[in-house]
Amino acid sequence: MPFRPLFAASIAALSLAAAAQTPPPAAAGAPLVAPNTCVRPEFSGRLASDPNMVTFNRQFKAYGECVKAYVEHNKAIAEAATAAANRVVDEYNSYTAEVKAKIEAENSSRKKDAVQ
Repeated sequence: MPFRPLFAASIAALSLAAAAQTPPPAAAGAPLVAPNTCVRPEFSGRLASDPNMVTFNRQFKAYGECVKAYVEHNKAIAEAATAAANRVVDEYNSYTAEVKAKIEAENSSRKKDAVQ
């Protein structure tokens, strides 16, 4: 009796049954990333007065710090999402290996019963 096709069919059936029982998570419309709110300073040009250049330099530095903070915040969100997705993939792989082992055990048990 060919056990490989039976094994493959069993895995497929179990996968389909699990998929039918568990609805997928709701699709997100827009990503949960806040828009950039950093304000770019107005550049007055090279003919600007010294006080205007001092003000521009201070605002430009603040703008750069704001952008860096925005990037770091969103990097943390992306890393958390990646870690969560990896945990789900690991859980799925572990469960699939568990199911495969159970099916193989049942198939070897049936083989032994058929021989006797």
